[in-house]
Amino acid sequence: PFLAISDALKQLSLDLLCPNDLSWGRHGSRYFYDGSERDDKNLIDSFPSLSASVNNSCHNGEDETVTTYSKSVGDFSRSVMQKHLQHTVRRSPLIGPGTERNWVLRGIFPVLEAFLDSCENESSLSDSKRQMIKARQINNEYVIKQSILEFLSLVCESQSRPLILFLDDLQWADKPSLEMLQFLLTDKNLANIMVICAFRSNEVKVSHPFHDVMVQVKDSRLNDQDGSLSVHGMDLYNLTPDAISRFIGDCISKEPEEVADLKNVVYQKTMGNIFYAMQSMEELVRKNALYYDVMCFDWRWSLGKVALPNFLSDDIVEMIKGKVEELPFEMQRLLVVMSFIPNSLELRMLQMLMSEEGFSMDSAELLSLLIKARNEGMVLFSVENETFNLSHDRIRQACREFIIGDDRDDLLIRISYVLRNVGQSPQTEWCLYVAVDHLNTIPPEKMDLGDLAKLNFDSSQIAKSRAANVKENELLREGMRCLESSDIIWNEYDFTLEYYKAVIVSEYSLGNLGHAMVAIEKVLEHAKTQNDKFIAYMYRMLCNCDQSRDYNDATEEGLRIMKMLGYGIPSSPNKVDMMKEEMLLNVSLRSRDFSFLINLPIKDQPILELIDHWSGLAVCCSREKEVQVATWRAIRHSIDHGIDRHLPSLLASLGVVYKKQGKLKKSYALGKVAVLMAERFCDHKELNANARFRAYAGLMGQIESFEKCADCLLQCANDFELAGKFELSFLSHMGYFYSYFASGLPLNSLLESKFLAVEDFSRRTNKISLSVTFQMQRQFACNLRKVTKFPTELNGEAFHEREMLETLDDNIKVQTLRDSSSHRLQLAYIFGDEECMLSMLGILASYPFTDALAPRLHNRLCFVGLGSFSMGRTRNDDSLMELGETCLLYFKKLAKLGSLNAIPVHAMLLAVKSPNRDTFENAIECCMQSSATHLKALVNERYGLFLLENDDQPLAKKYLARACALYYEWGANGKSMAMKGDYNFLHMINRKSSFSGRNRNTFATGERLGPDITKGDGGSQYRRRSRMSLPSIRKSFVRKN
Repeated sequence: PFLAISDALKQLSLDLLCPNDLSWGRHGSRYFYDGSERDDKNLIDSFPSLSASVNNSCHNGEDETVTTYSKSVGDFSRSVMQKHLQHTVRRSPLIGPGTERNWVLRGIFPVLEAFLDSCENESSLSDSKRQMIKARQINNEYVIKQSILEFLSLVCESQSRPLILFLDDLQWADKPSLEMLQFLLTDKNLANIMVICAFRSNEVKVSHPFHDVMVQVKDSRLNDQDGSLSVHGMDLYNLTPDAISRFIGDCISKEPEEVADLKNVVYQKTMGNIFYAMQSMEELVRKNALYYDVMCFDWRWSLGKVALPNFLSDDIVEMIKGKVEELPFEMQRLLVVMSFIPNSLELRMLQMLMSEEGFSMDSAELLSLLIKARNEGMVLFSVENETFNLSHDRIRQACREFIIGDDRDDLLIRISYVLRNVGQSPQTEWCLYVAVDHLNTIPPEKMDLGDLAKLNFDSSQIAKSRAANVKENELLREGMRCLESSDIIWNEYDFTLEYYKAVIVSEYSLGNLGHAMVAIEKVLEHAKTQNDKFIAYMYRMLCNCDQSRDYNDATEEGLRIMKMLGYGIPSSPNKVDMMKEEMLLNVSLRSRDFSFLINLPIKDQPILELIDHWSGLAVCCSREKEVQVATWRAIRHSIDHGIDRHLPSLLASLGVVYKKQGKLKKSYALGKVAVLMAERFCDHKELNANARFRAYAGLMGQIESFEKCADCLLQCANDFELAGKFELSFLSHMGYFYSYFASGLPLNSLLESKFLAVEDFSRRTNKISLSVTFQMQRQFACNLRKVTKFPTELNGEAFHEREMLETLDDNIKVQTLRDSSSHRLQLAYIFGDEECMLSMLGILASYPFTDALAPRLHNRLCFVGLGSFSMGRTRNDDSLMELGETCLLYFKKLAKLGSLNAIPVHAMLLAVKSPNRDTFENAIECCMQSSATHLKALVNERYGLFLLENDDQPLAKKYLARACALYYEWGANGKSMAMKGDYNFLHMINRKSSFSGRNRNTFATGERLGPDITKGDGGSQYRRRSRMSLPSIRKSFVRKN
């Protein structure tokens, strides 16, 4: 996988270590010697390892490889360049030392190791830590692409001049490399680089993968500003007849007019293709149609216009075959062997391959043979890579045609034998891919199919570890074909069972549900025990659910499977069942709380994996009682046998059920336990992130600050992304942004860049439908940050509500309408749009007061309550007041538990419900002690408006000024400007001086803005309590209630 990109990165790393302008100045080309340099000694001298081989220099029994650059310039430039780039990489939060993407790049692209400087040497790591790092290696393509993008960006950033990356022969590039190329070229932040992509247009049709890449890149770049100038297409046509005349004349030292006959023949056969023209000239020389007259010292041809074309074949491959036939037999065999290996080959590997063919050669003899092949234009030398390859694909095609039938099969078997022995290290694992691809083409009767099935399986696991999931699936299918035709199927029971399990997981992960079901049925038919059938049962449940989207049926099937495995759970348990299960749980707990589970011994419990998957399906069809019973039993099972990596997620799910039942304290406690227990399974990144996501998104935000939850959810999103679980990553990002809004963090350009990054992430992962919520949230932030004509409408640069709702399915439309109405209600309350407020309240009143995402529910109920009390009092509407009371009760319960998020909202709701100086002063006190800037601004503005209604204009102006400054601090510039438009006196206040310094209750004039400027008990109470810390206020609130 990533073969073409790997070659490009290898060459790039060599260029960075040995810049072109500082070394290798003597030779015209640093990379390949194609026959133009005829001094073989100079060529050997420029190839350090070959020079060592010829001179028979030995070190520890092996040929000494000396990497020698110019001592005065080369070593210095390499050191400076490497250290400069290392310093740049070290500062990267994405691929810097210690990050997991750093280890990803080291594992997938070892050629970059020199630049991925790590703070700790891998050889010095303890065995346990090394095993943990190995277990945590990431295996999804998006993360690999993102890591390479970051590395390439850092390379471009560290260079004083633009980087030019030239990629040739992209018509043959592997699919992962093309996907990587598309990822890089469609990124709008990659700068200081020019990428030249060369390909043969006659081989890239509409159906070719590279054609799709070109279309996507052009479409992406044309959407940019000045995008029409960033992508250029250039057609490089074959040479004209006049150019061919000059080429032939230059070859034989004649004027173009003198070679008209030759030109006509060569052009007619080659149509101006320069490679074909070169081969045609050599063909004429070999057949003595074109010869050098030693008497006249001149090139001559003696045949006429009619006979001359007969000496040239219409097929260029036939010409090359004719040339190869005249070469020595050992050179023919060398070229044939090389033609069946697509990669560049080192000298030692060629020795082993030729030895298997019966040609025992030392390094010097083989090098001499390669030089002769080079002089014939058949082989290219790569100096920096110290490797060899055929110089053209037509030469490869011609050499392959030299051997057919049984001889070809026997040759492939011999080549594969050598490659299998060599491909045991990460640097040469490509050998296994080549070997298995060759062996899969050989007729079954010539192969040990059982052995080939095992080779396919081993290669598939390597592909899986390199995030090549499609290649893994291809190898598993080829191996399955061999396995089913072999005599080891189900005779070697453990291997067969393991193979089928790998097939089931691979097919399901790629969405090939039909193929997965075939493998599942085979396992269910032949497996001996219920434990062996476990994976098949579980994935049959998941496949059936994905095919039918019937969560109820899937839940029932899961119950049947658990019963079959001796873990029966009652369907639709009644009150007696629930009491019985709870009693059994309490007996197992022995009056201990759930936190004692954290320190239990770890042991794999497959049944918990099934319950974890099943509970996710059961929650979707609102079967919380079954989930509750199943999790209780899972806890009892863990107490008896040990905890499994799936238990933290189950505890978090149980906490969500408790939350729906109103048991907020229990649900919060379970969330804390789930998070702490998940830390014991940090090597299982996906499951660890899943437990933390469920806890922080649905449980922890009830008590802990949303600001803390936001940071944790962002880390979960990153972990899901690393694990390749993109939908869960989007959900985590969604929870992050809702927590961000709920905590009143700044609405700045950095937030907008995060939204754009997530939207781009959704586009790159083909999850466009999931970006709707982020576009809506970005538009909400834009309406607050910028001055717009209709600030309460979600129609702008990021989102168009009406158009978007018309394109959505019914279920998604209902959820999107809820979220958009919630955002619009918040905007209406902030901007004072009563008509919009009433309209949004009418929509939201029909939705249940529950939500899996705690910050989203918090935002919705906060502004539903504020809007209901405000409009209920204004319109004397009892139904709105009742709606507000429901919201007030929700926040009152959380405030009693000491919720940092609920206390200021509860105080605000009381102030808006019963507006007076005392309630507003208490609300201001609670809000000012919190970090929610938007709530501070709102309560100050509402108090200012209240004071205006009661003719206390001097004090009202000060609170309105504070609100305006707080809105500006929040980033709601649109609201701040709207207030300045409504109140002229705000133009007289310097926003920086009006709300700065340590005491944010004091203006620059030194006047107090708090209730202490008024008379009465309210002011003295505020002065007395303003010195209390937030935990003290929280304890005081709990005592009062």
